[in-house]
Amino acid sequence: MSVPVSGRPAPPRPGTGLRTRLLRGLLALSLVAFALAVTLAVANTRHNVRAELASSAALALDLVDGLLGPVPALPGDAARRAEWLDQLRELGRHRHLRLDLLAPGDSPRWPAPAEAAAPAWFAALVASEPIQFERERRDADGTPLRLLVRADPADELAEAWTDFSDFLALLAGFALLAGLLVWRLLGAALAPVRVILGGLDALAHGDYDGRLASSGVPELDRIAATVDRLAATLAAGRAENRRLAGHALTVREDERRLLARELHDELGQSLSAIQADATLIAHTATDPRHIESARAIGATTADILGSVRELIRRLHPAVLDVLGLRAALGQLLADWAVRHAPVTTRFDWDPALPERPACGIHAYRIVQEGLTNVARHAAAGRVELRLWREADALRLELADDGRGCDPAAATDGFGLHGIRERAQSFGGHATIESATGQGLRIHVRLPLDG
Repeated sequence: MSVPVSGRPAPPRPGTGLRTRLLRGLLALSLVAFALAVTLAVANTRHNVRAELASSAALALDLVDGLLGPVPALPGDAARRAEWLDQLRELGRHRHLRLDLLAPGDSPRWPAPAEAAAPAWFAALVASEPIQFERERRDADGTPLRLLVRADPADELAEAWTDFSDFLALLAGFALLAGLLVWRLLGAALAPVRVILGGLDALAHGDYDGRLASSGVPELDRIAATVDRLAATLAAGRAENRRLAGHALTVREDERRLLARELHDELGQSLSAIQADATLIAHTATDPRHIESARAIGATTADILGSVRELIRRLHPAVLDVLGLRAALGQLLADWAVRHAPVTTRFDWDPALPERPACGIHAYRIVQEGLTNVARHAAAGRVELRLWREADALRLELADDGRGCDPAAATDGFGLHGIRERAQSFGGHATIESATGQGLRIHVRLPLDG
């Protein structure tokens, strides 16, 4: 796993998108409208079915009472009676009506109902009981007869179901097309928002160079322009901060170099003179006490002179100016290995690298800080340092086989934040690879020309 040296906050958990929420709202609204439309359609259909049945039954009675007249008698007027019965049968062939003429003691003989063309649930919602009328008639010879008129809703239900199912299909198709259209339109409308979010995410990750394209939506274009101005401002601020940080590091290194030279030229020479005088006194004095004191002064001066030389080396490695980066790093790694035995070290140098690159002091300080981190935290048995050239950049890798760490915990306490800041101040970058129990590897890239 590779992560930047400085930890980033975890991104927020994704929630339901705006397009999905709007579509859900539209779906809920469509379902409500669909339910209301179905309720209204069922109520209207029920009313129409009942009105149609009542109208058909009333019409049949009017025809029987007003047009057909009394039932002709038999056998005196057989022809007229047959014509009357034919008219009655013709009227009974109406799709809603069933008629039957019954003599005393007869029972109605209704035909078996046809197979229902409408679903049972629809019939239960809209159908009413068959409407039945009865008229008492007498034959011409005085025989009592019963005329039954029955209005059957089956055919009307079939017709109502056809209209109702067409209405449902039209409504469902409209809802589906509206949903698809809204989904596409919202997708097209929100596409610039995703672009803006991508730009903001790039800003959050330190990428200030990208610019957002125009979406054609004035409101979103104003937001994109604001994001671009923010990115330009942040880029300028970051560049200025890096320039100031680089300048501060340069000034500090110059001060260290000057202080090291002053210590070497002034304090070092003075201590060397004291040591020479103490040695001379120890060789020329006759009093044993003077000889002992001169030797003690010489020993103390030698200790102070060694500490000063170590301090001078820490302030500024003179070998870097004299012999170059390769020799300076080799000496640094060798001295560190002596102080932290039995840790073994390995140093690989790319001959294509210049001996005195502009970033030399920064590479030296990064390795110095990395070795300090290994000594304090890694408990390593082996350390490897590798430098190579990659185009116009110096690549540096410092790895150990120690206990490692969680990359998210790689903060200032490990000194890695300072490495990142130094690399960035010189126009480079630094990352780490690590896992608990698997060592730590520092990757640094620095421009050779600064």
